[in-house]
Amino acid sequence: MKGTRLARSTHRDPAHRAGRAASAYQRVKEAILGGTLRPLERITEGDVAARLGLSRTPVREAFGLLAAEGLIHVVPQRGSFVSQLRIDDLLEIYQIRTPLECMAARAAAETIDDGALAMLDRLVEVEAAGQGTRTNKESLDANREFHRIIIECARNRRL
Repeated sequence: MKGTRLARSTHRDPAHRAGRAASAYQRVKEAILGGTLRPLERITEGDVAARLGLSRTPVREAFGLLAAEGLIHVVPQRGSFVSQLRIDDLLEIYQIRTPLECMAARAAAETIDDGALAMLDRLVEVEAAGQGTRTNKESLDANREFHRIIIECARNRRL
């Protein structure tokens, strides 16, 4: 990975190895989903470990989770690469998400209060006003917040 695209971790307590793996996983996942790491870009455990200030062990664990989710793929003797979603992948994801999001919206509509509704309105207005000028990360963060509010208002723990 080039430059300083991943923030360095300062936590070095060995008792928190699982926490460091989770942190590495989250940071790399955000870099992939936010577009900082591009599809088919080669990433190495050593480079990620150095950028995050971690040993390779928690990064290796994070890479295993990312590979299991399909966000990266490992090519023996060549390295790890950011996955490129195919149209079929996107269609499957939306096929799963659509009924869940509809159910969440119906449930939220029954319990949403004026404050949450105002936050949703603000997020929609900000996204519409920033069309074409916002970064992928800004749009992704706004989208996550929008869906977080709906899920919270739906009052369904399993969503």
